[in-house]
Amino acid sequence: MKNFTHAPERRSGGSISFIWLILLLACLSVGTVQAQSLTVTGKVVDENEESIPGASVLVKGTTKGAATDINGEFSLTLSESEKELEVSFIGYNKKEVNVGNQSEITISLTPEETALSEVVVTALGVKRDERALGYTVQQVDTRGLDEAKETNIVNSLTGKIAGVQISNSSGNIGGSSRITIRGINSISGNNQPLFVVDGTPIDNSNYNSSDQVSGNGGRDYGNAAQDINPDDVESISVLKGPSASALYGSRASNGVILITTKSGAKNKGIGVSINSSTMFSNVFLLPEMQNEYGGGFSLDFEEVVDPLDGLTYKVVNTNANNSWGPRFDGTLVRHWDSMYPGEPNYGEVRPWQATPNNVRDFFETGVTLSNNVAISGGNDKSSFRLSYTNLDQTGVMPNSSLKRNTIAVSANTQITDKFSAGAKINYIRTEALGRPATGDWSPERPVNVLTYWYAWTQRQIDPARLRNYKSDRYYHMTWNTQGLGRHLEQSYNNNPYFTLFESYNNDLKDRVFGNINISYQILPELSLTLFARTDFYTDVREDRASIGGYLQNAYEKDLYNFREDNFELLGQYNTEFGDDFSLGVTFGGNIRKNTFTNNYTRTQGGLSVPNFYNLVASLQRPEIRDFKSEREVQSVYASGNLGYRDFLFLEASLRNDWSSTLPVDNNSYLYPAVSSSFVFSNLMTGADFFSFGKMRLGWAQVGNDTDPYRLVNTYANGDPYGNTSVFTVDDVLRNSNLKPEIVSNLEAGLDLRFLENRIGLDFTVYKVNTFNQILALPVSSTTGFQSLIVNAGEMENKGIEVMLSGTPIERNGFSWM
Repeated sequence: MKNFTHAPERRSGGSISFIWLILLLACLSVGTVQAQSLTVTGKVVDENEESIPGASVLVKGTTKGAATDINGEFSLTLSESEKELEVSFIGYNKKEVNVGNQSEITISLTPEETALSEVVVTALGVKRDERALGYTVQQVDTRGLDEAKETNIVNSLTGKIAGVQISNSSGNIGGSSRITIRGINSISGNNQPLFVVDGTPIDNSNYNSSDQVSGNGGRDYGNAAQDINPDDVESISVLKGPSASALYGSRASNGVILITTKSGAKNKGIGVSINSSTMFSNVFLLPEMQNEYGGGFSLDFEEVVDPLDGLTYKVVNTNANNSWGPRFDGTLVRHWDSMYPGEPNYGEVRPWQATPNNVRDFFETGVTLSNNVAISGGNDKSSFRLSYTNLDQTGVMPNSSLKRNTIAVSANTQITDKFSAGAKINYIRTEALGRPATGDWSPERPVNVLTYWYAWTQRQIDPARLRNYKSDRYYHMTWNTQGLGRHLEQSYNNNPYFTLFESYNNDLKDRVFGNINISYQILPELSLTLFARTDFYTDVREDRASIGGYLQNAYEKDLYNFREDNFELLGQYNTEFGDDFSLGVTFGGNIRKNTFTNNYTRTQGGLSVPNFYNLVASLQRPEIRDFKSEREVQSVYASGNLGYRDFLFLEASLRNDWSSTLPVDNNSYLYPAVSSSFVFSNLMTGADFFSFGKMRLGWAQVGNDTDPYRLVNTYANGDPYGNTSVFTVDDVLRNSNLKPEIVSNLEAGLDLRFLENRIGLDFTVYKVNTFNQILALPVSSTTGFQSLIVNAGEMENKGIEVMLSGTPIERNGFSWM
């Protein structure tokens, strides 16, 4: 019993020692495990240090690995024996890397000798080797984009892309630019391409008035894509036609302008860049004007008695708004500015002579100042970039200016080995003053002073004298009056400086666009990314007509609100089968919601207090117009590309949209696309001068919906009758049986490179057919309507594109392209 009772005490001491031994071994084991494992984070880049997303990073001799994310980054946990990595990507040489004890590593891949050495951004922001594409994607050279800055980035593309036509408002501050790719595909629809910035569709609407668009007077407020800041642009790709852009939906039937903005770099610490530029603008071409005859209706001067001094003078016919008067011969006459009593020039006579440069002297030297400061940085897990740009522009027209401030934020982080997140947000604030009026004169529209300089003025008018358009005695002194003694009776034209400084306009626009995303690496070959994208802005426009001018004292305010939200799930799968086959699959879905409102108000009958520019000053009930529209499009899509031995590629895609603007029975439309490329230069030997050769063939079909509220007729607000509200029936008959437009595209091309890619020739033939176009056709007024919305007509657009590129000089780091 004693042995039994004492035995537990002895075992107890042994148990404690055993427990300490186990804990000691566990700690050693943990320390050993920690010493034997290594987490490696890295980035895969090309020869230009640009990231390569989708690259395969495998532990040599195993199936363990990862695929680089959208920023070209990866993370792997390696055991003590796992020291070698194999890194590969289509079009690049496979590379083996010895990690050693490095926890951070940057791996640079070099292009294969037969490759194009060019990676381009394609649909959905996926970077791919150009050799694998069976359709036309052109990469735009962005060098100098942030140096010779255009206030409208569309103008920067002029002359850089084959098959692209760009028209702009030359010299008009903040004016519109229109871009089309491969001509026009729709008779009544929008023929401009879709702008996509970092995967986010960007609105490029133009809300100029119908009068302005038709040339009957108005102001050009520009197209919305001009808000994109050139200082933040890293690369631009142009997807031409439906074959290249089918995955973006109906809005991409006219092509896509893909813009990728700058991001911070990991493992590079903090960096600061400053970019400043100054540009001067002058009017270059003007119409030729005659300088033989001056203002008037006859070849003789009128002789008029001055009511103040009683003397008789030869006077200019200031009532005439043309130059059909006396020949210039130096005769001393009274000019318009000598007819205002009490002014310094009253009673003055001057020689009758032309002012040959009066139109040119009216313009000023425009100055554009642009300053950008960017801070970027990162570590092994995260990167960021913060950019601020200030643009300050004065136009060639007096009292015209535009100020734009842009803040761009980009951030990415690797949360875990599997999760990563990122965001790109842009804020733009644009303020403009004195946007010039355009077109001819029309009632209640802004006055285009250039029209009067060219068509309704007199050749002896000196703009230097017009500058003094008001004084303590007179609010508005103009050259176009009833003449001496009747100087307060204006005939037609305002003094142009009075128009620009008193009847001016101003506008203010605040805009935000960008996206946030989170990505999960399910397998080394498979990733899922969720995006939330937005683009919204408020645009407030004010215009006025001052008292004392030709138009009635008035004020108007035009307010636009636009918003588009996209919620997208994107999946990507990339793998290789042995040494012969490669496979890439993209799939996902998207929900797009659009909201647009417009509120227009204008005073009527004049202002109760002169030049009190507020709607409450309207003497009569102000004109008010309100409009709101909503739209939703739901989409699913998938795309797959198969490569064989890096010289034969096949790609197919499928997308289906459901649009709220079409009838329920016809609101679904499917569009497929298929393309292939054959890099025949890979099979050629012995032709050293021949660097690269590829044939491509593609076909695609894209659907297109219509604007909201074109299915059923509704009542519209009319001008009230006294205190009674009035509703009217629209004169356009809607159609509840509309079908989506269908755009079918077929293209074939040949890409040839010679002398180590120093000479290139790209040849493309394409044909685009548009069916079921949605048109408003005129109908007999006896029906009670003026037009009927129908599906009608077929349009064919075909053409040939030829692009020749070359590098004549390339030596010792210097190249001329």
